[in-house]
Amino acid sequence: MNVSAFPVPMIPYNGDHYDVKQVGLTRREYFAIQIVSALLVSSPTNTANAESICEVVAKAFLVADQMERVSDRGSI
Repeated sequence: MNVSAFPVPMIPYNGDHYDVKQVGLTRREYFAIQIVSALLVSSPTNTANAESICEVVAKAFLVADQMERVSDRGSI
């Protein structure tokens, strides 16, 4: 599900409402960014090259996917 991390309400204009087309980060992307940040801070020596950073990002998206599933269900 592509849920915005920072939802924007419809904008009223001359009595009509318009959807904002650019919503920015998805909730999944926001979760992954937070996870990557935490992992890089907690273990900077293990992320010295691009390959290891890519592994961290891939793992972060796996965790973010799980967070999305839990969030959509409303409980663990």
